[in-house]
Amino acid sequence: MAEDTEDFSVVKGVFQDLLNRHGFGLQYRVLKEAASAFAQSGSSSLWRFEAAEVPVRAQNRDTKIDFILSRHRPDASLRRYLICECKRVNPARANWVFMRAPYTHRKRRSGYQDMLIEAIEFREGEVKASAHPGNMIDSFSIGLAVKTQDTGDKVGKLDDDAIEGACYQVLLGVNGFVNTLADHPYMTPRQRDLPSYALLAPVIFTTAKLFVCDVDLSLAELSTGTIDLTSSKLQQVPWLWFGYNTSPALRHALESRSYPAELHQLMDDAYIRHVAIVNTGAIRDFLEWSSDSDSSF
Repeated sequence: MAEDTEDFSVVKGVFQDLLNRHGFGLQYRVLKEAASAFAQSGSSSLWRFEAAEVPVRAQNRDTKIDFILSRHRPDASLRRYLICECKRVNPARANWVFMRAPYTHRKRRSGYQDMLIEAIEFREGEVKASAHPGNMIDSFSIGLAVKTQDTGDKVGKLDDDAIEGACYQVLLGVNGFVNTLADHPYMTPRQRDLPSYALLAPVIFTTAKLFVCDVDLSLAELSTGTIDLTSSKLQQVPWLWFGYNTSPALRHALESRSYPAELHQLMDDAYIRHVAIVNTGAIRDFLEWSSDSDSSF
């Protein structure tokens, strides 16, 4: 039988490019940082690794969560989870720029506002879910993946909609995990006749550089629809909170804990969710900040 004479170095090089585009290395490197931050002596991170590649389903869509971190005692009636998605961006679109929207609904604007994340309540055999209003955060609601001077990946998507795609994926994971917890209520133990709760915060860890711009979009030229950024400031940040309007097609199947009477209440209760977007250089800082009792969740 003739020996295979194919050049292994060629296979290795092509495999390396494919592996990097798929982002598996980033996923497990971020997870290693999170696990190390939890285990390191003197670290204030309380986020413990639970599982990777967690299969979930929401609205007949199957997906896998990159990994889940938790922060609670084994017998706690309040459980906190980070639903984590890792996003290695195409270097050609590696600058993500975020802005505040001057209008969200008549009771809410971008900027400083109560954070909204998913909350599940287990009470007397019933399981319900709706928004949990956390502490005040500075929130952004528009984000664009901006071109860089890098030529980018040789093959693959340009990632014009990388922010939208990453938010869609992480919130599909959140809503799928809501269904998982509802199907397995013993994973959130109750104490006597008291209700128990689970809070789920979505997090995107990304190689993108993150910027915020203080532009007032309502000052755009009415006749052309264009805006001048001459007087606007651009600032690089380690992480930020992004307000995302979740599609009904992503929502879990649980009954709501509240009963909205107006559209703005429905928006907060069912659709607006805040996603933490974290540059990979700030993993430990974010995990330590979000471990503090005074953090937003």
